[in-house]
This record gives sequence, C-alpha cells and structure tokens, in this order.
Amino acid sequence: MQLVVAMFIFSLFVPSNALVNIPYFTVMYLEVYRILLAPLLSRGILSLVFALMSFYRTGATLERAYGSAAFGILVSTVLVGTQAIFITIAFMAALGGDMSAIFWVAQGFWLVVMGLMVIDCVADTNPTRRLFVVQIPSKYYPLVTFALWLVFMGPRMDMACSLMIGYAYAFHKLDWLQPSAERIRQWEDTMLGPVTRRPGYISCSAASGMEAWHMMNNPNAGGYDAWGASAPPASPTPASRPAGPSSAQTEGRTLGGETGRALTR
Repeated sequence: MQLVVAMFIFSLFVPSNALVNIPYFTVMYLEVYRILLAPLLSRGILSLVFALMSFYRTGATLERAYGSAAFGILVSTVLVGTQAIFITIAFMAALGGDMSAIFWVAQGFWLVVMGLMVIDCVADTNPTRRLFVVQIPSKYYPLVTFALWLVFMGPRMDMACSLMIGYAYAFHKLDWLQPSAERIRQWEDTMLGPVTRRPGYISCSAASGMEAWHMMNNPNAGGYDAWGASAPPASPTPASRPAGPSSAQTEGRTLGGETGRALTR
C-alpha cells in the first residue's frame, strides 16, 4: 500500500497519461509496463483512500484464506485479467467504428480492489453485508457498490472489467490459473524461502480456507475484526456448556454457490 501512495504522489508531478493503460499505446507501441503501473496511479485522493480501506479489509481476509503466496498470485490474476479484458473490449469497439475506444484510460487501485471484493463477498459465510444502513446480499454487494460509483463518479469500463474477472474467479472459471497447494509449498521451500521467514507471512499450510470468513464475522470467538485486528476469545458464561462441532467446521460452504466445490487451500 505504501507503493500505491508513493506512486500517487509521484503522479502529481508526472503526466499520468505516460503511465496509465491506454490500449493504443499499450498494444501498438508495446508499452506493456502500463498494465503494471496503471493500478498505482489513482484518479483522486478520495478514490485512493476508499480503495486502500477496502483493500485492507478484503486483502486481510483473502490472505488468511489462501496464504500469502497464493494471494499474491490472485492479485496478479485480477490485475492482468482486468487489463486484458479492457484492452480487448476497447479494440472490439474500435473495430465496430468507435475509434476513440482505443484511447480509453484504465487506472487506479480499484482495478484490483473491485475484483478482490467480488471474490471476498461471494465466499463470505455471512449472507449479507451492510452498505450504510441497508443490508445487501453478500454476492451482490460489489454490484451495488459499482452502481453507486456510476451514479456519483460516472461510468468506468475498467472497473466493470475488474468485476467480470472477480465473478469469473469466484465461480471457478479461472481456477486453472491458480497453482496447486503442493506447487506453492514447493516454491515456499525453495525460491520463496527467504520471504516465508518475514513476519506476517502466511504459508500455504497455515492458510485457514473458509474459516477465514468465519473468523472475520465472529471476532469475539477468537477471530479478527474487519480490519484484521485480532480479538480475544469471549469468556464463557457459567451456564454455558461445550457445544458440538460448528457448521463452519463440518460443512464446507462452496466458493460461489452450493454447487461449486469448497475452497481448500
């Protein structure tokens, strides 16, 4: 996140059009670095603040669920996939007669956050999320957020592409892009060895899977709150008695619906 803030400050002194994803320059001039730099250049300070707040909460849950290495691959998948769809749509629109489409602009950290939000919301064990004073079904929460963005900030094709990638991943259409848990463990034992020893790194073996959402929704049960802070377990009452296995432990809720396979990382 420090890099995103630093790049925003840097963009105040450098023309952002030289770094953001503009399909014409990205493809015709092979300026592929734009795909990687575009998310680091926010459209405004408020947009950046809200994006970082959302990423902090969403990223903490997904990293606990998948592990740090798999989460990094997930972020890369959302980023590159979003940009690829954006470029494809732009050139298809140009072929249809709208030549201005190849000069559309994709930028801002929401390119990553929106897709991750979809994956987080679809997997959430809590069926609803609060938006201001309204409870929204979790799997539709990103769509409502995007609709509000359209009302107050105007249309954003790049964010719509991020939504597409997020839902495609959440409903297991992009699972083939994710390496297996065994492969990730091999990487952690070899080339990622120095990284795994850093404080805060979550190994593939320590990833909590669907339990991450149960812990996030139940901080008083020894989990953590929406901002990643740990909470102590609630003290048992004198009248309490040992409970049987919880549904979160015995029933695997599927990522993206009842018919999908359960998340195992």
